[in-house]
Amino acid sequence: MRTVELCRVLYEETRDYRFHQGEKEREKNFSRQYQVSIQQSASYQSAQIIAGEEQLLIESKNP
Repeated sequence: MRTVELCRVLYEETRDYRFHQGEKEREKNFSRQYQVSIQQSASYQSAQIIAGEEQLLIESKNP
């Protein structure tokens, strides 16, 4: 269940990142502490979430 929760939070954060066109100064409150990192360039994009000892990383190379 913890992995599913991390996937959900990471999905919501990347969706909001795209919706707000990269705005990083948004305030969000969760019941747990998360650190979310989103990186994007012309050839690479990644999203990572860290919650304590657990982390989830999604990355891809653009064609």
